[in-house]
Amino acid sequence: MNQKAIAYIDITHTYYPNNFRTARVAINKIEPGELVKIRLKSGKPLLKISKSLEQAGHKIRLVNDNRDGTYTVLIERG
Repeated sequence: MNQKAIAYIDITHTYYPNNFRTARVAINKIEPGELVKIRLKSGKPLLKISKSLEQAGHKIRLVNDNRDGTYTVLIERG
């Protein structure tokens, strides 16, 4: 994929559902087909946020393990 994310948010210091709301607000600010990078904690935050965003019609393009207990997820707005 040659596209680059036009937004980046770090939600490693927030908890569900606030981290989901923050991610959703960031995604809603971009156009369909554009990308946003979201950094979040591993475990439940990664699973819940990814699942919730996919259910909302967005696409998870890449999940990168930062090897520090966090992940960066590249999301395409649906």
